Amino acid sequence: MKAKAFLLATALALISGLAFGMSKNQSKVEVVGVLEWYGNAPFARLGLKDKEQNLYYLKASDEDLKKIGALSGNIVSVNGILTGEQAPVEMASAIVLKVKSWKKAGK
Repeated sequence: MKAKAFLLATALALISGLAFGMSKNQSKVEVVGVLEWYGNAPFARLGLKDKEQNLYYLKASDEDLKKIGALSGNIVSVNGILTGEQAPVEMASAIVLKVKSWKKAGK
């Protein structure tokens, strides 16, 4: 009886740990792609489309978004973290990328 209770408790702890770990699963990445604005003001969102046509929603401070947005239409390299969060409705299919740094990439 104690063995069954132990196994059940262990299984629940493992499942809880996996579920918690998946929600915190964040990956550091570098994405290179074309920077574009999506949607219309005042709800325009800054996105990056890579060569495989993956769309990334760029999450950053308003100040950084303004600086990055000045490079719209250019090829940009962005370093950041894939958060696993849901992107805004305007970019529902996008992958959320929390921006840490960026630079204009040469063509």
